[in-house]
Amino acid sequence: MLKKSIIIFLSLILLISCGGPEKDADGYWESAGALADVGNYEGAVAQYKNILEYYPSDSLASKALLRIGEIKRSKTKKYEEAINTYQQYINKYPQSSSTPNALFMIAYVYANDMQNYEKAKSAYNKFIEKYPDHELVPSAKWELKNMGQDIQNIIQSEGITMDSIPAN
Repeated sequence: MLKKSIIIFLSLILLISCGGPEKDADGYWESAGALADVGNYEGAVAQYKNILEYYPSDSLASKALLRIGEIKRSKTKKYEEAINTYQQYINKYPQSSSTPNALFMIAYVYANDMQNYEKAKSAYNKFIEKYPDHELVPSAKWELKNMGQDIQNIIQSEGITMDSIPAN
């Protein structure tokens, strides 16, 4: 009986130790950044998801969710997943100072990555209505005005020259 109890006890310890985090939130964050730097975007997303799973209350959790959205949008071109991630951010962190940016990015992905102008217009208008004083409102209005147009036509119609574009 004692032998059986010891085996059960050791099995439980092994089970518990296998399910927990391998690193702290900062460790996962650093790993994600390193993986993204070498182009392993799926690995980076997995590390960011570890932060969300193991450290949901850490300040890095909200940042990790935004990074996942950006990787899905710009690196892996998984636009629907990016939109879903930004929407998840909005739902989870409605009072965050980055929530307006997430809503703006939903509109941006619809307009510029997916060319779904109907959904983009709806999202941009929702953004403008909800955050009328946000610094991105002029950009949203510009996007609405120029949505679907050829960039060369916009440059000509707005009189943009290379001299008017600030150098980095």
